[in-house]
Amino acid sequence: MTLLEDLEKIGTDVEGTLKRFSGAKELYIKFLQRLPENENFPKLEALVNTENEEYDYKNLEIVAHSLKGNTGNLGLTFLWNYLANIEKAGREKNPDKIKENFDKFYIEYKKVIDIINNCKIEE
Repeated sequence: MTLLEDLEKIGTDVEGTLKRFSGAKELYIKFLQRLPENENFPKLEALVNTENEEYDYKNLEIVAHSLKGNTGNLGLTFLWNYLANIEKAGREKNPDKIKENFDKFYIEYKKVIDIINNCKIEE
């Protein structure tokens, strides 16, 4: 299996995203390969797993929004949905919904990162 085939198997909209990238498969793959280095994931993780009594809701909302844009542009709609829920829960100051959606997001995000880090790149 190749990177794009494996990502498609878990629900990535590869076809639609390639259209947005004007068919530039190499460019799409290049952007996918940058996802593990995205600074917003560790920021979001730290904001959600804070030791403080209360979340920094404003920053949580901002970081979730930014990461949502990154995942949406890459066709990772299933991640985008969790991030949209986290962003909304931050706006509503709903810690239970933040944690619930982050836990689900984290599992799926790690699957994507594992695929990106371990898959054969298309020629």
